[in-house]
Amino acid sequence: MENQLIVVIDYERPPRAEDIGELFSALAKDYKTVSRGRVLVVASIDHGSIIAKLVDWAFQALPYIQASVETAKGAKALADFGKLLKDSIMAVKASNTVKSLPPTSGRRSVHRTMRAMAKMAAENHCDIRIKHTEADGDTFEVEMTARQAVEAQQVLEVPRAIREHAAIAGPAQTPQLPVVKEAIGRLYAPGAQMYSATEAQPIADSLFEVLEAAGLIEIVPQLIADLRQKGSFALAEALQTRLNDRKGRHEPPLTTS
Repeated sequence: MENQLIVVIDYERPPRAEDIGELFSALAKDYKTVSRGRVLVVASIDHGSIIAKLVDWAFQALPYIQASVETAKGAKALADFGKLLKDSIMAVKASNTVKSLPPTSGRRSVHRTMRAMAKMAAENHCDIRIKHTEADGDTFEVEMTARQAVEAQQVLEVPRAIREHAAIAGPAQTPQLPVVKEAIGRLYAPGAQMYSATEAQPIADSLFEVLEAAGLIEIVPQLIADLRQKGSFALAEALQTRLNDRKGRHEPPLTTS
């Protein structure tokens, strides 16, 4: 049916209620942002797989509103939102993920939804499909599988070290954070665990320069520990080498008596 955004959650075991709630909440918040204040409502939920039909509030308010005006606005807002979700899901699944990441803030951002979707699919081992059909019959359907969600999380989730530092960073550092996030994203790109030392070193060098310029060198040990835990040993060692070199440059010269 047109003018509905359909979210299908295919699962082997039922997902946690809190994760479903987090996904729906993220969808509603991002829709309100993207549509400049419009409200997303749940028209129905079917069982088996979880099939949620989401519509703009205007379609639930009929016949109490002027259908020709508000429903037209709602149809366009929902279609635009659906296309933004589709493009964002395709972006995080693409091989060049770091370059094509959707915006994490601003009026066109659906980052909350992407993070909630990836978390739910990865942690509950389920596949999520988004479908939308417009009045003219134009339809799209896009899927994020549980396996794809695990990889998507690595580029959607900013490491905790960055989040904690950003919370206490001064205003002068804030504009640099998108550049920092992009640089760190290369560490968590799909296949990063398989990098050779030769491949890892230029990535580590580039990140180190970005962190140094942003005044965030103190998070490097946390990144190294996280990379080792995830099995990205070449990247971890490349960062460790740069950190050791920097410490050597900043140590006071030896003196003799």
